Order: sequence, then structure tokens, then C-alpha cells
Amino acid sequence: MRKLVFVYQIMMCSVVACAWNTVTELEAEASQKIMNPVCLLDTNFVSNLNNAAQSTNVIMKVDANLVKSMVYYQRFLATADGQMVDDQKQSLSNAVNLTVGMTNSWQFWAGRFLLASTYAADNDFSIAYQMSTNSIKMIQHTGVVIDTNVLSKAILTYYEMPDIELETAFKVFAGMSAAGAGIGCAATNYANQVSDPYRSTILDFIK
Repeated sequence: MRKLVFVYQIMMCSVVACAWNTVTELEAEASQKIMNPVCLLDTNFVSNLNNAAQSTNVIMKVDANLVKSMVYYQRFLATADGQMVDDQKQSLSNAVNLTVGMTNSWQFWAGRFLLASTYAADNDFSIAYQMSTNSIKMIQHTGVVIDTNVLSKAILTYYEMPDIELETAFKVFAGMSAAGAGIGCAATNYANQVSDPYRSTILDFIK
């Protein structure tokens, strides 16, 4: 019965196959799919992502890789197949490599945030902590103000951070990763830099 319900949900997510003509179109549809994560597995949507990942438009290619990483994570949740985590890392590595030097784009930071999250999901908390703190230092050093758009908000909502920006999300993640790595003093330090419920979540994780 549960399998039938899952299949029905996928069918409800299906749309007529079509490629996106602009980055805005990709981001709008991807944001809607993320709000109902099972829809990320829709066959037509995944096909369009794969096509967009081959685009000559760099931003479209980056966005496609960011969203593909979430598709792989959804597949991992559904199947527990560790290969999905490796595929997720590859998509995010592609996004990170494509955005080198693009510190004024939200995609630069989102790619690094999501890549750190994959290491944490794989229990590599030390690497996740290092990646998060490196990004925090870079933000502070450059003084960059990270743009927010519909897709970046959807991504943070997916990771249960619907009411904060990427700058703060890095601090939350640094605190969580520090706690996971057994660096209690660093975890407490970052917990004190964010508001509840994130502060309490980090402190609870230390325990």
C-alpha cells in the first residue's frame, strides 16, 4: 500500500516534459518541487535537470547541479543506496567548481553549504566543520552580502532553515558539525551567535 501511495505522489507531480528557456523558469519550477520533495523524483523534471546541466549558460548549469544534488539525496532517503551520496557530492563539486570566483552570487555559497551538508550526512563532521568555518571566514573577509532568491530560500527550507539567510545557515551548520566532531567549545560559540530554535538545536546536539 505504501508503495502505491508513493507511485501516486510521483504521478501527481508529473508535468508535460519541456525544457526551461531561462534560469528564472528553472528556479521557479525547482522551488515548487522542493516544497513537496517527492516531486524532485519526477521523471520529466529529472530529465530537464540533466539537460540543463549540459547548458552553455553557466548559471543554468550551476542551478541544475544544485537541484540534482537534492534529487540524489531524495533517492538516498528512499533507497538507502550509498551511491546516491557519492552522486550528490559529484553534482555539488561541479557546482562549486563552476562558481569559483563568483562570490557575489548566492550559488557560490549555496554550493559550498550543500557540499558541507553531504559530508555531515556521511558522518564526516570534521570536514563539514572545516568547510563551514572556511566559508564563514570568507564571508567576513570579503564583506559580501549574499543575494536571496526563490530557489535559495527553497533550499534552506528543505534543510529546515526557512527563516534565515545563508550567512546564518553556515553558522548553524558550523555549530552542528562542531558538536558532531566533538569540538564542544566551538559548537557553543556558534550556538551563541544564532537565535532559537537553532541555538537550542546545537546545544542539544552537544549533549
